[in-house]
Amino acid sequence: MDQTYGHGMKLNMDGASKGSTGLAGAGGIIRDARGHTIVAFQEFLGLATNTFAEISAVAKGLEIAHNMGLNEIWVEMDSKVGLYLFSRKTLVTGKSNTSWLRFAIYALCFVFLFHISFGKEILLPTTLPTKQ
Repeated sequence: MDQTYGHGMKLNMDGASKGSTGLAGAGGIIRDARGHTIVAFQEFLGLATNTFAEISAVAKGLEIAHNMGLNEIWVEMDSKVGLYLFSRKTLVTGKSNTSWLRFAIYALCFVFLFHISFGKEILLPTTLPTKQ
């Protein structure tokens, strides 16, 4: 595990859907600076796009971190589209089903010392429930 994020926590998460809009799920894991699991989560999202699932995973992970009283977190995701959405300097609104989630995430970010990066070091202890 990368030790460059100091004494804070690291959130690795992922989202997936079956097809462009299909059964979707999101999940993640929060670990401390030594790599020990603090909490893992998963959520069935119903019918959704892959981008919606990716952003839902970030939102759920930040919500859990906030509820646990964590104020420093490194978010690592494997979605270049998701990373692009979060790296924009302005919040895009409109009919996109991700706009409200992005707004919620930006609101949560005001309570965190926050860093987000692209990576593929995602090891979930369970599989996402995308099949029925």
